[in-house]
Amino acid sequence: PANESQARHLAGLPADDRARVWDAVLAAPGRPSGAKVLRAVKALLTEPTSTAHWPADARRALRAIAKAHRPAVTARANAFGEDVTAAMVADLVEGYKAAVLEDGEGATDAVVVGEAVDLVAAQEAEPDAPEGTSETPIDDLVVLGEEAVVKRHSAFVRSDEKRPLLVALPTGLVPARLVADVPAGVSQVVAEVGELERLGGPVRAEKLMLDEVRDYCKEHRLFPEMQRTTESVDWARFTSNMLTGCWHGCRHEFCYAAGIARRLFAQGFLPTLYPARLGHLANTRVPDVSGLSREEAWRERSVFMVSMGDLFGTWVPEYYVKAVLKEVKRRDKWFCFFLTKHPKGLDRFTFPPNCAVGLTLTGDEPYGTGTYSPEDRAELYAKYGQQLAEVKGAAFTWLSIEPFRGDVGDLSPFFDAGVAMVAIGGQSATTLLGRDGRLVHSPARQPELSWADSVRRQVREAGVMLFEKENLLVRPKEIPFPVGLPGATAHL
Repeated sequence: PANESQARHLAGLPADDRARVWDAVLAAPGRPSGAKVLRAVKALLTEPTSTAHWPADARRALRAIAKAHRPAVTARANAFGEDVTAAMVADLVEGYKAAVLEDGEGATDAVVVGEAVDLVAAQEAEPDAPEGTSETPIDDLVVLGEEAVVKRHSAFVRSDEKRPLLVALPTGLVPARLVADVPAGVSQVVAEVGELERLGGPVRAEKLMLDEVRDYCKEHRLFPEMQRTTESVDWARFTSNMLTGCWHGCRHEFCYAAGIARRLFAQGFLPTLYPARLGHLANTRVPDVSGLSREEAWRERSVFMVSMGDLFGTWVPEYYVKAVLKEVKRRDKWFCFFLTKHPKGLDRFTFPPNCAVGLTLTGDEPYGTGTYSPEDRAELYAKYGQQLAEVKGAAFTWLSIEPFRGDVGDLSPFFDAGVAMVAIGGQSATTLLGRDGRLVHSPARQPELSWADSVRRQVREAGVMLFEKENLLVRPKEIPFPVGLPGATAHL
């Protein structure tokens, strides 16, 4: 700056923003002036990724995440329409870090368009699920206001109706009518599949034209890769989310994935297909495992598939599941772990040999209520065991008891069905959207030692593998003390 009028408007900005503003002034036609500096500062302050109006402690909190991810976190904080605080930024940073681990592309933001906007609005004010269908979270959608919209979207709350499905697509593949108001530079939008079909999008008879999506990605050099995990998964070093979201009722109680989605995804936890991510396995370089132990080599080649949803839920079209399995089979240098809470219908598919198919239990079924009697649980386990036994082609089946929220009881029906591995883990803290539309904080939680010991005993007796996750803090301390206690009195 050449004078005080130019420097005055820059003085209160962080150093990086001062440099950006001055560069913009120098790039403008003519000589620098105080008025030009002021206009550039105002433009900066209206940018979604500007931190110029943040307090210093909030800007410091943003440094806890890599520079490449700061713009996304900044935009999300500014979008709240309220004063940004250090606590808010810290919460978003932690959520974004978790999403980078869990979601294949690192929580890529997308704009929701068309009828999907109404679905998101309804999701944000949902009451209790209607009785008789625990997979249905929305009962009354009058909150949307318009009668036509209410009729259109009230249909999917009934168990005998098909619920709508969202899809994330490159903007260039979506009909112009839906993206007319989307800001320039947005590379991805989320739309409802049925609406895309009616408007001439890449959908025919409710079936996504996956080849069309693949060709578009190839032409525009869009090659999304998988994300590496940490001990939050631990049995696999990569994760791929070719689908996110689900309708299971437990997402209102303790689901860490629903908490991540609330903070990071424009559509929240509404089930969404990501067909561009079908290229994940092909686009990610297969790790060199030479020199590694057998266990670590397996981990480096293993992928946790759809950690942010349920690929085998009733709302997922069969053709999409088959497309995912086809990719797994073609990329046989990877080993893929699948998990579901809905094993019914697994027999419809032939799984490739380079995968394992698992079932999630929490010990307080159904969905956080813990209302099953021992007789009901035995009947449920017998049904689940039979469904896992009917899995065709996979290397093995397994159980995941995480979050471990209650005594799982007798697991013998699963061992009789051939389950070869059991993984157990604690409950992670999360904040998610409750059934009444309010935010609910679900704290971290550990199982009782007796519950974990019961599983360990059953696993040993069955001769199957046991995997204890790093977040399981309840561990036995087995020391071979002699019977007597030195210096103790007789009654001790």
